[in-house]
Amino acid sequence: MFIVKTSLLLSTFLFASGGLVGFEPKPKLDGRIVGGFLIDIKQVPWQAAFETRDSHHICGACIISDRWLLTAAHCLAESMVPLESLIIRTDSSVSGEGGTIHNIKRIIPHENYNPQTIEYDFALIELTDSIEFNNKLAKPIALPNAYEILRDDTMCLVSGWGLTLKETESSKYLRGVEVPIVNQEKCRKLYRGFITSSMICAGYDEGMKDACTGDSGGPLAAIDETDGSAVLIGVVSWGSGCAQPNYPGVYGRVETIRDWIHEMTGL
Repeated sequence: MFIVKTSLLLSTFLFASGGLVGFEPKPKLDGRIVGGFLIDIKQVPWQAAFETRDSHHICGACIISDRWLLTAAHCLAESMVPLESLIIRTDSSVSGEGGTIHNIKRIIPHENYNPQTIEYDFALIELTDSIEFNNKLAKPIALPNAYEILRDDTMCLVSGWGLTLKETESSKYLRGVEVPIVNQEKCRKLYRGFITSSMICAGYDEGMKDACTGDSGGPLAAIDETDGSAVLIGVVSWGSGCAQPNYPGVYGRVETIRDWIHEMTGL
């Protein structure tokens, strides 16, 4: 079962008329951060929550500057969910509570996003106000260089408020999981050719650890152990089930859209 890792709130609107070409059933929303651990927002200060104004969690988002965030295009259903009812929450480890609320000025999906194949699963969010970095927990994450190749098996950290497998592991609190980058050709074979250049895979052959529903749009970050600096490698996108053996998680590959980000934001 191929699953797009967004929240149930938008699923009916986004996938009522299509799915991944050649796969049945259509993408279905069901999942969680699997095999993860509790994590404090101080450890991933670039993590933000994309919510409705009544604190319903939709997706994760990645802070890339004081006015811009990056998320997954499949999180969006603007025609059904008015822009004025959406917010970004920063500075909080708890879903729907605390931190700082930011209003959204506009959302820009990538022009090449394809909801059938989930290629170029990216969207930029521009805020009406600036995020304060000096006195708050929030900090932007660095973007990779265009077409910078990351070594296979590099360990990365993915975080979010997605559902969990265990009742004792509440999705109310931010969780993280470490997963290694998977060779691109290997992942393409596992997914029978549906992995494109705009995607990157991460996970274990045996499964057990992954991101899933509610985690979409959140960061896959490569963190330098020497100084703690981080680079945004991917954006949570889709996969076959959650933490299934031989089906790693699939992320939007950020280095392939650096020119687009610069064109849209100047970053």
